Amino acid sequence: MDMLFRRYANPFPLIDGMIMSGGFSDFVSSFMAAAQEEENEKMSWEYYLHKVFSGSYNDFRESVQNDSDHRTMEKATIEATVKHSMNILNNFNPT
Repeated sequence: MDMLFRRYANPFPLIDGMIMSGGFSDFVSSFMAAAQEEENEKMSWEYYLHKVFSGSYNDFRESVQNDSDHRTMEKATIEATVKHSMNILNNFNPT
């Protein structure tokens, strides 16, 4: 509800209208997708402000998008990483 109050001063008439029209489920789905996208953009901006000291924000966003498009690991690398992690956990003694 907090997200609704941030975006709309009084969301109750909107919610009532969506329920009466039968579009409440679609509204909630689209609202949550937009809220998640907004939150991701906010986090990206905060990261840029505090950690990136060169280039513009648009350059940073493009580099993040390009990096995520090319980030795939080979199956052998994944298996090696999992085995290494399991080896660390097996040797862990909390006492």
